[in-house]
Amino acid sequence: MKNKKLLRIMGIAATLSALLISIADFLLEYSPEYGVSNQIVEPEWYAMPEWRFSTSIYLCAFLIPFYIPGFWLLYKSIRINSQRLAALLFILFSYGVIMGSPLIHSSMCMNPLIYKFGLAKNLSPAVLEEFIGSKLTSVIFPVFISHYLITWIIAPLILFIYIIRGKSVFKRWVAFVNPLVFLIIGMLGLIVLPDLFKYLTPGAINKANACLFLILTIKHWNSD
Repeated sequence: MKNKKLLRIMGIAATLSALLISIADFLLEYSPEYGVSNQIVEPEWYAMPEWRFSTSIYLCAFLIPFYIPGFWLLYKSIRINSQRLAALLFILFSYGVIMGSPLIHSSMCMNPLIYKFGLAKNLSPAVLEEFIGSKLTSVIFPVFISHYLITWIIAPLILFIYIIRGKSVFKRWVAFVNPLVFLIIGMLGLIVLPDLFKYLTPGAINKANACLFLILTIKHWNSD
């Protein structure tokens, strides 16, 4: 019973953390003017309250460690049929999240604070855009691209292929409860139905994580 309770706590903690971090993404990314922007520097930052960005940092920094128990439940599910693949996915997801998520998320939240402070001090918008868009971005970009490739492209793609082939303990439809799939749907949705997906796309990756962790929690609810 102690093992069952521990697995339940791990699953619930991972699921709730993913939901709250999707809110952190929404606070960082969403603007009522245009929804989600692909620009590095957004002029609308000036009108956004600072609490959005500080709250977003705190949610990500304090809650991202709870993703590791969620990935452990995934490991336990996959190792039933493939222990090597289970270990590979656990390493990729865990390393990528620890290495990149808090750092990148915090850096992206600091950019609007720097922009707002600079404008308040009468610094030129062009200077601020050059500083944030060139100087700071060039420093964080290697971490950003490595984090994204490892955590949200390579690992989810391997997981998708494994489940969709019917080799796992999951039904094939679970393959689509995947961070990469949700991200693609969100990006396409901004093109097809922008008025709807401007609300849905922010935090798409972590919404997928929340759904996946919930499925894993249900699966392991009575296991030890």
